[in-house]
Amino acid sequence: MLRVATTLPDALTLNGILRDLSLVPASSQEAEAGRRLLNRWHKTSDRLKAKSYAARYADYVTLAARDFQELSDLEAEACLRAGHSLSQYVADVDGINDLHFSLIALAALIRGLSREEIAASLTSGAWHIRQEVLTRHAWMHKHRELIAEKKGLESPFECLVAGRERPRQRHCDVEFFTLRFFLHGLRAKTGDELVLFAKDETPDFILEDSTGARFGAEISEVYATVEGGFEAAAEDNIVNCLALLEQFGVRVVINEPPSWRAIAKHLPELVCWRDTELLQAAHGGKRVSRTHSSALTVELEPLALPYTVVASFHGGQEIENSEAAFSEALYEAVKKKRWKENGSPKEPPSVTPCYLVLYPNVTLASLDAAVRLFQGLFRERPILDIGSYFSQVWLASERFTERIA
Repeated sequence: MLRVATTLPDALTLNGILRDLSLVPASSQEAEAGRRLLNRWHKTSDRLKAKSYAARYADYVTLAARDFQELSDLEAEACLRAGHSLSQYVADVDGINDLHFSLIALAALIRGLSREEIAASLTSGAWHIRQEVLTRHAWMHKHRELIAEKKGLESPFECLVAGRERPRQRHCDVEFFTLRFFLHGLRAKTGDELVLFAKDETPDFILEDSTGARFGAEISEVYATVEGGFEAAAEDNIVNCLALLEQFGVRVVINEPPSWRAIAKHLPELVCWRDTELLQAAHGGKRVSRTHSSALTVELEPLALPYTVVASFHGGQEIENSEAAFSEALYEAVKKKRWKENGSPKEPPSVTPCYLVLYPNVTLASLDAAVRLFQGLFRERPILDIGSYFSQVWLASERFTERIA
């Protein structure tokens, strides 16, 4: 369990944060995010103070030490209630730490502190404080860049992953979100303490250790099946094509088709449609809906901070042998990072050694089972020759972080 720092400089304590939030206009998105974060912080803090967790913990330890079968119905119910209460306590402590780190990062962003200035102010703090604050600060800085480009964001500056309906922002959020859990998992499994040095492109992040040695981290999201990955790539191509209409001050709503890959076959036609009919509609200043000959429907709505969303999701099909399907998707994801579709090698990361970190966008009964199947595929199939590109391959999420190759 993480502990909230109590020896931070005043500029990065709660009082300092409150002072720094007053440096920006109350109507700014930074100030609005600060108020939301502070409101959640106070609610969580009040909840922690109001509940007698110490007494409930003592009750739980006393009852849990006995054979559950020997407990009376009342004692068993009390044991379960105490256990549930303790689970809530752990969630609240983790939650208040998350809010505290986000508030520190937001205050540093508002004050205009550089990454080096933040790192210097946190040298006396524990590694997890530096890691969390530096990662969140870079995440918020990316949000600020998107806002400067007149992009409308979901929960800006709050270090939350945007919903599936916001695919362009979600890709950015997933990278930072996955990095946080990877760095915690790496330290727990190996003892290596790395922190974010810079956001990059290839690899996605540059990390460094306490000696200043640099490492790369490439992040990739993996879907439940190989086909799901192909669908996601086709969706990205279509969304990125139509999102160019944002520059004309409109929100772009794309109704999800039954198959993105089927629509992607018409991408050249969609480009022409975007630059003629949709562009003319965007200049009309009214909310309109248009349907392409491929059956893709797009709605345009004038908006000061435009963004692109995907709406009307189709329910996912049930997958037989889901662990086996996901193991194939993992293998394909690693392969794509090493080889192009035509079989030629991709350019290696600019920073080595480099970690490949995969985020599992899937709900499985057992990720362990899927990983074991993947490792079997990795041994049995033609060698992917990833060693010259990635030193290690990890799977990282809020519930599961393991090295898998």
